Amino acid sequence: MTTPRSPGTAPGNSNSSVDPEVFRAAFDASPSSMAILDADGRIVAVNRRWEQFSIDNGGERGAYLGAKYLEMVPRGVDVVLDRIHRRLSRLIDGHDRAMELEYPCHSPDRKRWFLMRALRFDGNGQESILVIHTDITARRLAEESAREAAATDALTGLYNRRSFQERAGQVLAQARRIKGSVVLIYIDLDDFKPINDRLGHAAGDAMLAEFASRLKDTLRECDVPARIGGDEFVVCCRIGEPEDTGLLLERLLPRLTAPMEIEDESIAPVLSLGVALWPQDAETLEELMDVADQAMYQAKAQSGTRVAFAAEGRSDDPVS
Repeated sequence: MTTPRSPGTAPGNSNSSVDPEVFRAAFDASPSSMAILDADGRIVAVNRRWEQFSIDNGGERGAYLGAKYLEMVPRGVDVVLDRIHRRLSRLIDGHDRAMELEYPCHSPDRKRWFLMRALRFDGNGQESILVIHTDITARRLAEESAREAAATDALTGLYNRRSFQERAGQVLAQARRIKGSVVLIYIDLDDFKPINDRLGHAAGDAMLAEFASRLKDTLRECDVPARIGGDEFVVCCRIGEPEDTGLLLERLLPRLTAPMEIEDESIAPVLSLGVALWPQDAETLEELMDVADQAMYQAKAQSGTRVAFAAEGRSDDPVS
């Protein structure tokens, strides 16, 4: 390994002399990948972590020494690399003294994020640049997990009420821009309470989780499903024409009402569905949710799985 030219002073401190052996030990002991560049941006030294990371990602030992760092950062590939290239160029050209940037560096098998920091310093009377890459994946994954937990129902993994309103609002905003239609469906599991009381809460939870899984599997990625109550669910979907509502129901109902195995029993869910269309039935999301909820209660007044439409105040034939 090339031994770095020890800076005559520590970065940021013009009064503190650094022993070369101490510097080398600290350089190699860092858990971050570190490199020293000369004033022209050429790599003159790297630490052990940098070298190992390069090897782990298919590089050759020492191949980067003497190379211009900016040439290792391609432009025009994505906005993140362009930003790194632009900001590091300013630092190498002397316009900036330091930079800091978080960026993704995902591999085929896992997500990764890094914090890149770079600063100019005086080393033995010469301007040099220290580049540091710190793996912040654990922190970013924890932040993602916290955001997801705040946005979803703990049992089913579907959106909770608050997140549903945010994402359904986005669906309506997009529909307004393209002059499309939106359908909102309230779904109630009519037979959930007696099953939950008879078989126990664990069985009830299993039924809700299986129902949510079927809902997610049947919908498109752009659709927004949520659990908004104990046994109440809601779905918001952008559609091309109001008539597409029928096609959506034809896709949903057979899957959602198919028997499921709960505690060694075969249970076919009985549902009440209330359907409302935007902009035909309401102008805002709150109004749309209200009329769909009212339609669902119209459906509950009938026996068996039924669908009620807000616009017509009618229920269709029982689903066989």
